[in-house]
Amino acid sequence: MAEILTLNLEITDGTSPGTKTIAYTYEIEPSQADCAGNVSYKMEAELIGVDIIFDDHLGSGLDAHDIVFTDRGPCEKKVVERSFQTETWRLDEDAFGKDEIQLKLTGKSDSGGGASGTAGVEAKSNIVEGNFG
Repeated sequence: MAEILTLNLEITDGTSPGTKTIAYTYEIEPSQADCAGNVSYKMEAELIGVDIIFDDHLGSGLDAHDIVFTDRGPCEKKVVERSFQTETWRLDEDAFGKDEIQLKLTGKSDSGGGASGTAGVEAKSNIVEGNFG
């Protein structure tokens, strides 16, 4: 099964008023079985508001893409850069003080493994602080 090695999050002003650009970069390293089996992973990004007790779910399915490993060529890690726009209000997760935002990246494959018959990878990014309200 593949492994997400790094996941870095950056939040900047969006392309239109009232929006932010969510940019993330990650490295994903396949196993030899991923390459030999031509395995693909459906990757999905979720935004989380980090809190002391319970984290806030700020949105899932905001960005999705496929990563495909093949047996044609070397079996090596991929560096992926992605970005998407979201409304600034979505990031306003704390009534008082700074908002703490994290991105959770999940990848699922139908290659087998896991109790449900799907294999998966998951990682969480660094936390970005800001006043988004």
